[in-house]
Formats: sequence, structure tokens, C-alpha cells
Amino acid sequence: DHFNPYTQTVHLYSDVPSIALHEGAHAKDFSRRELQGTYALLYGAVPLWHETIASEDAMSYIALTEDQELMREANRILYPAYGTYVGGSIGQLIPKYSAPIYYGSVLAGHINGRMLNSRMQNAAQ
Repeated sequence: DHFNPYTQTVHLYSDVPSIALHEGAHAKDFSRRELQGTYALLYGAVPLWHETIASEDAMSYIALTEDQELMREANRILYPAYGTYVGGSIGQLIPKYSAPIYYGSVLAGHINGRMLNSRMQNAAQ
């Protein structure tokens, strides 16, 4: 699944609602930019900025829906996905350790998402 900023299209290959919301958040973010082509080029150099905006927007929308199942899915999927961008960005700064940084960031995303889901489950009891 991805958003193509050059064609202004969202391509969905999965049936995962939280991913679709994340990609829609990219479309929303890009549509607000005056210099969309330049903004898209920056995505290649600094994807973490764009991913942060899209992830925050998607998670904010999901929180507003109060759909607990969708929130659990988003915690389980979007946090580890975000970890790939964090790890990739940090790894570019320290190439010698890029692999352990990348995998550590993904693992941290998984742990964070599962901790949030555990808190949600405990709060519901």
C-alpha cells in the first residue's frame, strides 16, 4: 500500500484499514502543500518527516472514532512500520550500525504497539 505524490493516487493492496488511513493521511498532507513536487522530492531524502505527519494524523483520526479494534490494529501495525523509518533514518547517520539500529527500531515499534494494546485491554477490564 502506498501513496504516490506524483500522480496523487493511493494504491491499496491489503485489506488493513489502519494502513489505508495512513496512506490517506499522506494524501491529505500532500494536498495541503503549495509546492507538492518539491515536498515529494524531500520525501526521498527525509521520509521520517512525512511518515510522522501521516502516522500522527491516522492515529488521531482512529482515536476520534473510538473504535477499539481499529486502534488495536493500528498499534500493532503502524508503530512497527514507523520503526522502519526511524531505524532507516538513524541508520543513514551511522552506516556501520544501520542493520542493528533498523531492527532495534522495528522491535521497539512492536513492543510499543503491544504495550499500548495491553494498557487498552487493562483499562477495559
